[in-house]
Amino acid sequence: MTEPPPLCDPPPGGAAAAIAATRRGVAGVGVGWVGLAWSSRGLALISPLAATAESARHWLDALSTGPRPTTIESATEPAAAALAAYLAGGPLPYRGPLDLTGLSPFTQRALTEVRYIPHGETRTYGWLARRVGRPQAARAAGRAIGANPLAPLIPCHRVVGANGRLTGYRWGIALKRWLLALEGIHLPA
Repeated sequence: MTEPPPLCDPPPGGAAAAIAATRRGVAGVGVGWVGLAWSSRGLALISPLAATAESARHWLDALSTGPRPTTIESATEPAAAALAAYLAGGPLPYRGPLDLTGLSPFTQRALTEVRYIPHGETRTYGWLARRVGRPQAARAAGRAIGANPLAPLIPCHRVVGANGRLTGYRWGIALKRWLLALEGIHLPA
């Protein structure tokens, strides 16, 4: 296995609450901690990897609204277990309900398509634009997956530039490179 991923610093002050959660909590996933938030429709948010439970909770508080439990709730355990298995180098087995409401229809379609990119493979932003019926909208496809609230369960890290190189990633290129390396993919910068 490769070195552990870079962990995110606490969010900047004043981060806007984006996800309305009915249940939320933090979970250890082997290489760090994540915050998980559920709406009545399904898993709605995963925070970036953090070094401590408190840091993950801080991210969760910055990115979601709703009650503030101190431990992971039973509804989020399957997602936490799937993340831990994936971050240990295994496949991404979670197929539970996801809540993408609040995102534009284009973003929802793009994120749905990204879920079908197989483990250990990449696709380009142009491929994604074609899959959602807008072949000239590669940049829009990039912006859409940049809004992904459920990475890496929706594996937007598997989308790369037209030349096969790594491009932007919401939580940083180093984490994108690490996630791809977990899947056996090693790309030039």
